[in-house]
Amino acid sequence: MSQPTMTAERKLKKVKINIMRQKEFALMSGLMMAGTTKIIDRDVLAGTDGYNEFYGRRFVETFSEKEVGYAVVHEAGHKMFRHLTIWQKLFEEDRELANHACDYVLNLFLYDMDRNEKIISRLRDPTTGKIMILFDERFRGMNVKQVFDILKQEKKEGGGGGGDGEPGDSRGRNSGSGGSGQPLDEHDWEGAADVTPEEAREIEQEIDRAVRQGKMLHEKLNGKGTSGVDRAIEELITPKIDWRAELREFFTSVCTRKEDATYRKLHRRYVGLDMYMPIRISEAAGRGAIGIDMSGSIARELPTFFTEAVSLLETVVPEAIDLLYWDSAVCQHETYTPDNYQSMLASTSPKGGGGTSPSCVTRFIKDKDLKPEFVVMFTDGYVGSDWGEQWGDKWPCPVLWLVVNENEGSITAPNGKTIFIREFD
Repeated sequence: MSQPTMTAERKLKKVKINIMRQKEFALMSGLMMAGTTKIIDRDVLAGTDGYNEFYGRRFVETFSEKEVGYAVVHEAGHKMFRHLTIWQKLFEEDRELANHACDYVLNLFLYDMDRNEKIISRLRDPTTGKIMILFDERFRGMNVKQVFDILKQEKKEGGGGGGDGEPGDSRGRNSGSGGSGQPLDEHDWEGAADVTPEEAREIEQEIDRAVRQGKMLHEKLNGKGTSGVDRAIEELITPKIDWRAELREFFTSVCTRKEDATYRKLHRRYVGLDMYMPIRISEAAGRGAIGIDMSGSIARELPTFFTEAVSLLETVVPEAIDLLYWDSAVCQHETYTPDNYQSMLASTSPKGGGGTSPSCVTRFIKDKDLKPEFVVMFTDGYVGSDWGEQWGDKWPCPVLWLVVNENEGSITAPNGKTIFIREFD
């Protein structure tokens, strides 16, 4: 008597449990449990918004357990590397190339975790045996931005961006145009961006905990080593920071006042659990301040910084911004309101160029009784010898330090939050 066919839900659960028991994938065990997991009836392989994941019913039912397992760790990998939050800027520039770049980097990482395909198997065309995912050894050692730039240049020159890994279609998406270079899964960039600051922090904390717990389990079962996987784990524990995302997070977290709850837009975190929770609505923030270090080493980066800052100011709309150019003293004070944020870059008149003493900004704020609700300081971080006093020890509000410095980690402000900007793009 034949056995009943296993449901897609049961098969997917079995695949996840099996992978979580393997020492090769101990690192990802917690990530597979983060967020919600759904089987959908749409003709798709898999997808994620960077926290929740979904799989096509036909894909789970018809592909082998090893191939389904590959999709499972692939989605966990997107969560682990925070692809859909860190690289939102690339998505805004070119969605397709951002999808490709993320998958090229991730698939090389997964290949190194199970090269002999004992546990998971890259998807292959059943007729030709060719690999159906984006895989190219020429991108080894690169990050998503580096791969994106190469693909962008090849697109400009009329190339397809494919390599010796035989990228093919995603089987079930876009009618299977073999060699089209489509990623394995769908990346829900809009869903990743459509969360409140509170939700974003909760998700980030949960993923960070899962990565750290996975690292401990990985080292317990596999020992510490110097493989590419081990190096990648260390980078995840101290991830490369997207300064734009951090600046956006700072603005949206400190530049609003909570007022009331509304059911007009439901809390995304709970919808997948069939729970309907309201989100908070807020009004615009009060006054803020931006301090620009004029010691001479960050002039080239100023236009890029201003472009990003103005975009954020027009989004959160604080009632006013005090723009302070400083070196060993505040040399120029300009005030902007919502009706002239857009013209800030064109109308500003930077002054200064002496030493570097951020404490002059705190003194100026106090003397002029500015009362900002937040401060963003843009500097190279090379302050004077009197470390604590030079940085200012009595900031009246949250302060974010954007430090333009190639020696990441060598200079950290003793107050507020420090973000390093190693390069502008």
